[in-house]
Amino acid sequence: MDRYNENISDDDQPYVSITEIIVPTERDKEQLLEAFEYIHYLKDIDPEFMAVNTIMHMYLRPDDIKVKT
Repeated sequence: MDRYNENISDDDQPYVSITEIIVPTERDKEQLLEAFEYIHYLKDIDPEFMAVNTIMHMYLRPDDIKVKT
């Protein structure tokens, strides 16, 4: 897994992008948002891993989780 590299600029970091997550119900969306927030506040999580950092902050981007219509 890629880690944040303090020796390179933010523009060159190996960020992980999630453009959308599609779920079947509004309940699933709410459960994921709660899980992402739970993960964010875990004490033993290492946010320097780029993919982990993306996942742990997904609760701040609820519009990226779409309910399948």
